[in-house]
Amino acid sequence: MDKVDSMAVSLDRRDHDSGNFNLNMYRGDSYAWRFILWNDAVKVDPVDLADATVAAEIREKPGGLTILVMPCVVTLPNIIDITMEPDMYADCPVKGVWDLQVTFTTSGEVHTPIAGSVSVSPDVTGSTPGSFRSRCNHDGYSDTCSN
Repeated sequence: MDKVDSMAVSLDRRDHDSGNFNLNMYRGDSYAWRFILWNDAVKVDPVDLADATVAAEIREKPGGLTILVMPCVVTLPNIIDITMEPDMYADCPVKGVWDLQVTFTTSGEVHTPIAGSVSVSPDVTGSTPGSFRSRCNHDGYSDTCSN
């Protein structure tokens, strides 16, 4: 069962903001995201990624020390597929930020077409007993957890 989200994004120079795409994940689940890049806002001129390198990272905050590199696969001319597999969660912060960066080798131009927040919910099935409880305050009135 695939969980694939898709988003078309423009690199139009008049649009200075990155596309916002938040990652809300359930710890241990597999995810796949597809991003289709365009040179124009009307999405008729595809970005040519033949001369580009792409990278995506999750961190607990910008400049943070916890770094999860997400695998990116380019399908020419303008598609980027990113995946998250169950074994990757060991390095994934529970709350954080992420972005996708495209660097064009010849021109040296760097673009960040997609960015957003990251939220990982704890899993239930297959979880280690007591692993989540150790981060929670059970005071009899409410359960509050730190991440």
